[in-house]
Amino acid sequence: MKTKHFSLTCLLFIILTTGIQAQNAYWLRGGWQYVRVSGHQSQIYNPETTHNFGFGYERIFSNPYGYKIELYYNDKGFNSYREQTFRNSVRSWINEVEQTSLAIPIFLTMHTNRFFIEAGLNFDFLLSSRQTERTIIQSESSSPVIVEEYNRVNFFNPELGAIGGVGIKLFRDMYLSARYIQGLTPISRAYNWTRMSYLQVSLSMRLGQSFTPVRLSEVSAMRTGQEVTNYRIFSHRNITRAQFSRTGDGYQVRFRWQALESGTLTVSNINLESNSGHVTTTGHQVIITDIIFPVNCRLQYTITNPLSGQSYENTLEFEIYEAGVWTVTLNNN
Repeated sequence: MKTKHFSLTCLLFIILTTGIQAQNAYWLRGGWQYVRVSGHQSQIYNPETTHNFGFGYERIFSNPYGYKIELYYNDKGFNSYREQTFRNSVRSWINEVEQTSLAIPIFLTMHTNRFFIEAGLNFDFLLSSRQTERTIIQSESSSPVIVEEYNRVNFFNPELGAIGGVGIKLFRDMYLSARYIQGLTPISRAYNWTRMSYLQVSLSMRLGQSFTPVRLSEVSAMRTGQEVTNYRIFSHRNITRAQFSRTGDGYQVRFRWQALESGTLTVSNINLESNSGHVTTTGHQVIITDIIFPVNCRLQYTITNPLSGQSYENTLEFEIYEAGVWTVTLNNN
């Protein structure tokens, strides 16, 4: 049964992380976690410090938003101690549980230049579980009597939890992250009113394509007619995000297609109209030079998915007020 769960989990992970057609990132992570039991009679449980490590895949489907799925090995467990005094004896109950599991959290993510925020659900599949229960009876007139039982309880599998976290960039693509996981399902029928919770601190490394998050002010700029600093978008069609970046002084606007650079989509039938400057189109390089600002532009192009063969038309009409060298980066799904 454990092998079956492991195989199904790996298959699910592979299915969800292949064939992706947007900006990709891969994560390696490892760290420590503080494990405790919450709920009914939680005071009898002692917290434990364990470790976890694994890897993940993230898709930025609408910059700066994305989703992430991870697969990581989890070391966890708990122990409890309860004691009761009778007239001629003292009875103690000790319960020790050691477990390993394969966790699959699925997040929605949001990025800034220094931070990321993530929230979602956590599915935790048991790989192994060892439980030892001891009942110790200590009387005044005799030696202690110890009764031991092993693996008496069937624990719920998988364990479902809510997960949320935040990460801060340390340098390059290395992050320090903290997460909190609250179990939503009871530990087992024998612990019907108790749930596991985890506080994780990890080091994470991001691998893959370079990624520059769009500022939240620029995200709101896709609302038609809203002015943001030095430009305004009048209308758009089938464009997820248009990022405007002023890189220096001058009189030029150039266009980039995120999907074209990642190789997931193709761009054709590019048509650009501008009320100022000279438009130059060479292959997929489109540049307007010698502009007199403010400049009003209308861009039309066709996006094609090479796998499905599906095509759709895209339009963007905007105005830039401030003179400079501008780059307009277009995102299509």
